[in-house]
Amino acid sequence: MAAAALVAALVAGSAAAGSVPLTVAVAAIQLAVAGGLVVLAAAPAPRQSVVLAASAATSADILLLRRDSVQIGELIAVVAVALVVTLLLELLRTNRTRVTVSLAVTMSAVMFVVLVAHLFALQSLNRGDRLTLVGYGCAAAGLAVGWLVSLVAPAATVVAAATTAAGLGLGAAIGGAAPPLSSGTGAILGGGAALAAAVAVAASSLASTDVGPRRRDLGRPFAATLPCVVVAPVAYVLSLLVVG
Repeated sequence: MAAAALVAALVAGSAAAGSVPLTVAVAAIQLAVAGGLVVLAAAPAPRQSVVLAASAATSADILLLRRDSVQIGELIAVVAVALVVTLLLELLRTNRTRVTVSLAVTMSAVMFVVLVAHLFALQSLNRGDRLTLVGYGCAAAGLAVGWLVSLVAPAATVVAAATTAAGLGLGAAIGGAAPPLSSGTGAILGGGAALAAAVAVAASSLASTDVGPRRRDLGRPFAATLPCVVVAPVAYVLSLLVVG
């Protein structure tokens, strides 16, 4: 959870630093979450899964960066093409074992990298740099508080509540000083981002319960980056709803 807080803080900082640092951060998260998932799930064709996820990530990023007017609907085409290609490669795979698992892992990785690409859509909004900074800053602060609380009270519900409360409070505190947000809209954005991050932490923890220590260690990049993956679309949708 501490690692996830650090990654979220780095995303917030990259958003404030400019488009190039943010692009690097997005690409790094996409690679980490896809590779971590493939390792954690012990994908039957790991290279194939990673290459397909990386190709989908590149396509999604280019689609959202190549024009001033972002069209989120275009990401559906990326997922659809990835599904067709994945099916074809599974049919051509020589050692065709655990096909269902391979399909599930590959398409999950594709979905995760596409969700990360929503960061570019968030940045394209009015004062998108501030919206990204608030969303990911509150997520980072919430995760840090949640990690501290987990040392005393490890119950998932308690940690999630503490994480959300910290994000909501910080969002309300800085919302008034970060136009186009206000205290109320800042609380909604910060609390929503922190809650999404908390749910992602709980999900990644549950996913790694039944795996061995070695695979769990190798899959740590997945646990550290999954909250940032989930926060991207949540922050984007909330920003559209509360700011427009």
